[in-house]
Amino acid sequence: MSANTNVSNASKNVSSVSRFYKEVRAEFKKITWPSKDNVIKTTEVVFITLAIFVVIIWLYDSVFGLALKSILNYLK
Repeated sequence: MSANTNVSNASKNVSSVSRFYKEVRAEFKKITWPSKDNVIKTTEVVFITLAIFVVIIWLYDSVFGLALKSILNYLK
């Protein structure tokens, strides 16, 4: 009886995994994917925004670093 139950459980597992992947494939077909131009434009916006924030953070870091050096030199 135990061996028969194991075979039954194994076939149920295979069936449920197979059904899961079929449902995933069906859901992927429903997705409206962006066009290549849209992806490129969005990527450009992300990189430009990133560059702007990198420059801003670098400027803040430089200013605060110089201010801290000035304060520490003054206290010596």
